[in-house]
Amino acid sequence: DQVIEKNNYLIGRSSECDGRIPSATVSRGRAKISKKGAVFFIEDVNSSNGTRVGGELLNYKTGMSLQKNEVVMFADEKFRFI
Repeated sequence: DQVIEKNNYLIGRSSECDGRIPSATVSRGRAKISKKGAVFFIEDVNSSNGTRVGGELLNYKTGMSLQKNEVVMFADEKFRFI
């Protein structure tokens, strides 16, 4: 479980990321989750193996809102947004 407690939350393999995923398939800096009001958005930040939300591959730097129980995949690592 990862708790998002800031407005810009970086996810990736790097130890400098807020949400670290220690997997060789996950890029060092993979995706960013941001909060605007009560809505969370996710965007891919030029990852090698892609970020998928609900099965849809995100385009680089294109934000998508996250819905409750949405499945998010960072390369082959699967998470549920709750």
